[in-house]
Amino acid sequence: MVSASPKPTRTAAHPPAPANASASDLATAMSRSSSDEPAGAVPTSNAPPSPPDSYSTTTVEPSASSRVERYLRSLGGSSSSSAGSSSSQPQKKWVPEQGHWETDYGQVWIPNVVYVRHERYWVNHGGTKVGPFDSKAAAWAWCDNDVDNGGIGGSVIDDSYTTSEDQGHYEQQATGRHWVVDVAGHWE
Repeated sequence: MVSASPKPTRTAAHPPAPANASASDLATAMSRSSSDEPAGAVPTSNAPPSPPDSYSTTTVEPSASSRVERYLRSLGGSSSSSAGSSSSQPQKKWVPEQGHWETDYGQVWIPNVVYVRHERYWVNHGGTKVGPFDSKAAAWAWCDNDVDNGGIGGSVIDDSYTTSEDQGHYEQQATGRHWVVDVAGHWE
């Protein structure tokens, strides 16, 4: 007794695939057909369809994906070989920009604070201020001279003060750095 194995047949719901069709193209085409059930069949379940895989770039229900796998196997191929090998267009990859850091220079003030004491003296001559004198010795000399000439002399008042002065200068120093692009990022 000889039994013949059934030959796969193509139906209108599954037309032959073009030679350059990818698995995602086939999955999209296959998902358009409602199911493997004959037309007019009553659904056996009221469950909603499975949610799409959140990590996939195509939204294909699992049943449509398995139909694509079966269909590709019946043609003699597989989805992994047809989706992974595309020799006509090589895969491009992103090459990040290339560059280097350069130091910024600028004029920076280098402080040099100098404190200067300015001596200033007055003579209190009976309620009147006489002066100013540049030194305590000059103020006392005036008092002695006044007494020697019949005057009342006086007392010396110290009215000296100190000032500060920044006698700094500018120097060229590194103030920061910036990125210089040698080759912009691009696809290769």
